[in-house]
Amino acid sequence: MGKKQLAVVVVVVGVFCSAALALPPMGPPRGTLRQGQFGAGFEYGYSDMDLEYSWKEKITAVNTADPTDTHSESGKDSGKAEDLKSNMLFGNIAYGIVDNWEVFVRLGAADMEIEDDLEFGYGFAWGFGTKATFFQDGDITWGVLAQVTWFDPDDEDISFDEEIDDVEVDLSGSVEIDWWEVQIAVGPTWQVGDTLCIYGGPFLHLVDGDLNEKATGSVDVEGETFDVTYNGAADLQEESVFGGYVGGQWDLAQNASLYAECQFTGDAWGVGVGGIFRLP
Repeated sequence: MGKKQLAVVVVVVGVFCSAALALPPMGPPRGTLRQGQFGAGFEYGYSDMDLEYSWKEKITAVNTADPTDTHSESGKDSGKAEDLKSNMLFGNIAYGIVDNWEVFVRLGAADMEIEDDLEFGYGFAWGFGTKATFFQDGDITWGVLAQVTWFDPDDEDISFDEEIDDVEVDLSGSVEIDWWEVQIAVGPTWQVGDTLCIYGGPFLHLVDGDLNEKATGSVDVEGETFDVTYNGAADLQEESVFGGYVGGQWDLAQNASLYAECQFTGDAWGVGVGGIFRLP
């Protein structure tokens, strides 16, 4: 097996081109619970994001008739992953540490789509965070929010069975991805009516993730069969650290509210909706 044929297999198996992560919903940057009070809620988010990635891969081919005939090749790449999508669903529980300062935990699921190449089904997602009000002047409340969220979608199975440049390739494997995100926001919440408030402000967005791809199988080259092992791995991170968001919250009752928001960074955008229920 020559280098040309081995390079063909690397290109065929290396399906990674980019990876979409998420912008989890944040809600108003302020605390609303009393000391000792519990709250519960739900959240849905959708995001479209660009990321930076660095990629390493290695493929090994062993002649089934002559194990001493072994070939290997490695490669590296880096670049920008563009226009990729994720959906998130969460339930959350919050607790008031003191008046207007609360902590919360969220549990749910998220998926991810890499263009038309890979679709990672819904898998476990969870996180925690805190919100606090630090100043109020009339109808305007100033506060801060910080949250971290982990994502672990289902693995995606991959397979390839085709002839390219006189190389018959028959390989199968899987791709897995996991990542975490940090968001820190500060800003005002403006009470514009009895049941409506508008909120927003700048936020910091950090992403760190890993993608791993493994495949095994065989290739036939000029009448010889080779057992093939492929491994690829990528480190993922945000391309833009700073962003801004804006949203509105509607009070349905004294202790129940709904909100909707939009988030933007230089290379990502997301929308989110959620409900907040403050328990008596």
